[in-house]
Amino acid sequence: MRFCDFVASHSDRPPRPNSLDAVAKDLTIGKRTNPVSSFKVLYEHEIAGGLDAFQRTCGQVMERLCRLSGFRGEIGDPEREEGSRMLCGFVRAAVRAGRIGATFPQLHINASLHAALRFDDRRSYKRGDCEDFRHAGSALPYCNCFLTEKSLRHLLCTKPLNLDAEYGVKVFSDSASAVTELSALA
Repeated sequence: MRFCDFVASHSDRPPRPNSLDAVAKDLTIGKRTNPVSSFKVLYEHEIAGGLDAFQRTCGQVMERLCRLSGFRGEIGDPEREEGSRMLCGFVRAAVRAGRIGATFPQLHINASLHAALRFDDRRSYKRGDCEDFRHAGSALPYCNCFLTEKSLRHLLCTKPLNLDAEYGVKVFSDSASAVTELSALA
């Protein structure tokens, strides 16, 4: 018996649903109730959502940059918020200039994958998609090879993303091909 099942069987409260399953279900419902007809619009929404999630961090980054440049004055919440708006504006400018993939690869890859999945009417989110997207965002810009499941490989390596080509990485969904490729590197 799994430990969580043991605890649930000795508790008066009903067990909580698996949070990854709930997130996948909520994301799938959201994509179906808020359809968007353009991949570009979806991508921009995903970038905006990613920036919203890190507003506080962006303000802290700008505060640190001020300190590193020698500023010794008081920095309060209004200044941090303005710094956050500035940094988010820089990122949006990088998106408009087509430079985000090199400048902010994790944000670009995550936004691209979420937009592609949302754009595909036939595909629902699966419980591990968000974590898989983060893994791809961490690996693609820095690795020669990336081994993943077939559905993620398809998203990464086909239009409109073609992230394998953008980052010059070989993406595999079967271990035999990956072993062959890695053996050739040795």
